[in-house]
Amino acid sequence: GRQGLALPRLLFASSRPRHSAPLLMVCFLLCPDTPPERADAKGGKGVEQGKFIAAQHNPNQFALGLKDACCVEPGCCILSGLGAPFGLTACWTRKAVLDKYAGGMQNYVCFQGYIPNCCCMDTSDMCRGSELGLCLEGCCCPVFSISIARLHLMDSKRIRPDPWDYQIIA
Repeated sequence: GRQGLALPRLLFASSRPRHSAPLLMVCFLLCPDTPPERADAKGGKGVEQGKFIAAQHNPNQFALGLKDACCVEPGCCILSGLGAPFGLTACWTRKAVLDKYAGGMQNYVCFQGYIPNCCCMDTSDMCRGSELGLCLEGCCCPVFSISIARLHLMDSKRIRPDPWDYQIIA
């Protein structure tokens, strides 16, 4: 019965190359999953990291941790990965958070005020309510845009960062 099923798994597992783990996963394992004391990065990235660190004492947590997201929602993970290089994932994510937690697109502002200055420009009130502004943000700065959506959601729902958030920003 059960032993007959376990043997092929054992054979299959032992026939895999030992070094098949992606380099990215190794990097995550080497980075701590605890909040850093301070943000070491400068500029917009430092501001973004500082916001994640400041949210560590929020009372709520995400229903699904980042480390489990791809296994629980593989279709969403695959579609997000396919759309990410073109900014589609960032645009969709920002708009979804705005619609659900900020009263819609009329409350959009470039980087949602989390990064006040970018490329020597004051972005705190730039492109207010503009769908074109959201598309430009998502296509030109997709990583920042997705992070801003996550920070905005965390602030709106008072959610503390996931341990993998700290590994990503390390």
